[in-house]
Amino acid sequence: QLGHGETKDVYTPKAVRTLQSKMIRTLSCAEHHVAAVSESGVLFTWGKGQNGRLGHGGTESELLPKAVEALAGHHVAQVSCGDFHTACVLLNPTHVYTWGLGLSGRLGHG
Repeated sequence: QLGHGETKDVYTPKAVRTLQSKMIRTLSCAEHHVAAVSESGVLFTWGKGQNGRLGHGGTESELLPKAVEALAGHHVAQVSCGDFHTACVLLNPTHVYTWGLGLSGRLGHG
């Protein structure tokens, strides 16, 4: 889930090249996945895709940051990663979106 396109460990800080031109303003890390929000409000996720926690419509893992297409056209303001789920805040209009493992009502969908 380092976002470098490979699965080997990295012991010193290394830039995530696919995000260098994206002007990332905030990110959130969990044990198995990462989410980042660009200045333009695009959400990128990568890491282990189990339980749909990446928001790409399946359970495949991503070795590189990938834009969450389901939120295309929306402006993501904030994101938070849980162990098996992800949540974000959209602006204009303001909405909270969640996805991933819904165990114990953690997604808030009722």
